Amino acid sequence: MSLQNAVETPEGEFINKPITATVKFPQEKQFNGRSFYTALLEDGQFKANVSCNTDLFTPHNNKRMTFSVEGKGKGFSIKRKGDFSGKAQLGFGDNVSVSPAGAATPGQQAANTHSQQTQAHPTAAPTRQNGVEGVTVGMAINKAVDLFIASGAQQWDGGKYIKNVASDLIRIAHDLQAGNLSIPPNDESRAGDWDDGQGESPPF
Repeated sequence: MSLQNAVETPEGEFINKPITATVKFPQEKQFNGRSFYTALLEDGQFKANVSCNTDLFTPHNNKRMTFSVEGKGKGFSIKRKGDFSGKAQLGFGDNVSVSPAGAATPGQQAANTHSQQTQAHPTAAPTRQNGVEGVTVGMAINKAVDLFIASGAQQWDGGKYIKNVASDLIRIAHDLQAGNLSIPPNDESRAGDWDDGQGESPPF
């Protein structure tokens, strides 16, 4: 869902679809001794003030992010609140997650995995991004996200980690496609062949 659709949602209604926008001016505020967090979401000419009990915004200042509802129930949703000073207000519940725009949300990852397993013969040629097939990029990002989550991180502040891991996975895939297979168990003469030429160790 676009931010425009969210802003145009009637006041008081709940939104259960992802919203993508740029995060601006994140702040921590206090009310009755408790912290809450606010930010401005911006997408073109459309803007909305947003508030949440957890800090979904500070790590993503000036970044385009997607906010998704991963659970069910009104208390876990995104709510269109009343306008304040002529600006739309959104309230984020406890089960709203955030991810970089363009990356698959947890729900989309499951759907993508199912689609990749069942679609043996794609009907269209895969798109390419800077010389790398879009499908390859998507699968590498999904796996990097899985590794990031498995690392125990609590928030989506691992953009650099995800990019590095996905890049390593793509380089490994290209190396294997070129016929450069793994080191035989008893062959120590190729002990350094795994190196990607940039002096970096694999992330796993």
